[in-house]
Amino acid sequence: MRHAESHGFELMDLRLTLETVNSHAAEAPPEIRPLREGDLDSLKGVVREAHTDSRFFADVRFSRERCGDLYELWLRRDSTDPDGDVFVADTGEGAVGYISVHSRGGAAEIGLLGVHPDARGRGLGRLLIRAALAWAGSKSLEVRVVTQGRNVPAQRLYQRAGFVTREVGLWYHRWFLD
Repeated sequence: MRHAESHGFELMDLRLTLETVNSHAAEAPPEIRPLREGDLDSLKGVVREAHTDSRFFADVRFSRERCGDLYELWLRRDSTDPDGDVFVADTGEGAVGYISVHSRGGAAEIGLLGVHPDARGRGLGRLLIRAALAWAGSKSLEVRVVTQGRNVPAQRLYQRAGFVTREVGLWYHRWFLD
């Protein structure tokens, strides 16, 4: 760590990789459905605000606007991944949350999870994770997810869903254009 920092690398966050082997093929809950055309537009505001605990938002050299652009692009990319799916939480008034999951290297990986601030506290994150676990279980895959050390609510959510820590790493950023 000292060596990296002495060469201009800045510690941005801890990277936690969590996993579960308890995925099962149960069906997704009824409040959760596959992404539909038009959902990405209605989720734009959610995706731009749901990931503010990320290392990108923590790095003051990235503008908040560009960070929002990154996550919006990430969700759009995930929605076209032939080896994955995006599920949304729909409270009857449209999509208010999402989770993306993909098959990678013999395991399922959760890419993004976000819930609109006004819809938090209703258990939608837990239901979205259940949908991802059901998707992975139908393919007999264990599930992995990466989250940030500073994102304690996400860690707790995943732990309550049966995830345990697999790895802890350090995320550094180094800017060469000064």
